[in-house]
Amino acid sequence: MMKKVLILMLAVLMLAGCGQASDATTTPTTAPTTAPTTSPTTKPTTAPTTEPTTAPTTVPATRPALKKAPDITVQDAEGNEYKLSDFYGTPVVLNFWASWCGPCMMEMPRFEDKYQQWGDQVQFLMVNVTAGDVFEDARAFIESKGYQFPVFYDHTGEAANAYNVSSIPITFFITREGEIKYSYLGSMSKKDLQHGIDVLLVK
Repeated sequence: MMKKVLILMLAVLMLAGCGQASDATTTPTTAPTTAPTTSPTTKPTTAPTTEPTTAPTTVPATRPALKKAPDITVQDAEGNEYKLSDFYGTPVVLNFWASWCGPCMMEMPRFEDKYQQWGDQVQFLMVNVTAGDVFEDARAFIESKGYQFPVFYDHTGEAANAYNVSSIPITFFITREGEIKYSYLGSMSKKDLQHGIDVLLVK
């Protein structure tokens, strides 16, 4: 009887051991210790290389360099010659005009006003592009209006060519050192003309 009991107990233990062995081979007892290699574990520590890391150290120039004014020779109504360089030491307002030019006619009263106001401090050179005009017509126009500002005549066209004049009126503001401060193409308003004179008079 005792022998049968021992055999039965041994059989139960063997059956229990096979069950544990089977469970161990089909179910992992621990979770993976590392994350999948396809998922990054940290964020990038640097910005993309295509973006600048520092601001520019220089900024574009806001004002172009001054340009030397070409020296020109023109004549007054009596044929006396004058050069631009004769007036160095004094700021110059150099204007090119013609008697057939409507916008030129519109701005001339403003030049006359400013000449009366600033003629003792600024040299006005109202240059007629005579090579493309008629001298008698230009002279008669000035006399008929009674303008007092200095008028000169460019009989050969060399003065206009020196300043690359392709459209009129055009006005150049020239410093007392003989450098072009800036130019204005078209009929000038009284405000714009005064601004140019103010810039020339700044020391």
